[in-house]
Amino acid sequence: MDDVQFYVNVAIIGLAAGAVYAVFGLGITMIYKATRVPNFAHAAIGMFGAYVFFKTWDQVGELRNPFIRLQVPFAGWSWQADPPRLPLLFSLLLAMAVAAIIGLGIEKLVMRRVAGAPTLNMIIITVAMLTVLTGL
Repeated sequence: MDDVQFYVNVAIIGLAAGAVYAVFGLGITMIYKATRVPNFAHAAIGMFGAYVFFKTWDQVGELRNPFIRLQVPFAGWSWQADPPRLPLLFSLLLAMAVAAIIGLGIEKLVMRRVAGAPTLNMIIITVAMLTVLTGL
């Protein structure tokens, strides 16, 4: 009986991972069909959403946030912000909102300004956005 439960769990996890890959592929395809420019920053935007979900969901074990830390040199005093722990639905909604805000910000602040540029320039800009977002 344990073997059957194991294989059912593996199948469910595989279907969930496949669904995530399908959603990312659909998003990349939709952006390309609408703009004729491949968006290389698409995965980095999704990464930010996943990070927000991971840090706010209340079922995740306690991990420290290495990015938000205030430390006074030579005083031995430090403070680290911990995001609030939220239920699953609210964490998902917050993660989607963060990814949408980042995507809209990139579109409004960067991509609209170079709307008439050659395709190669726009591809280079999306690669630069990927580099910036993964460097944060």
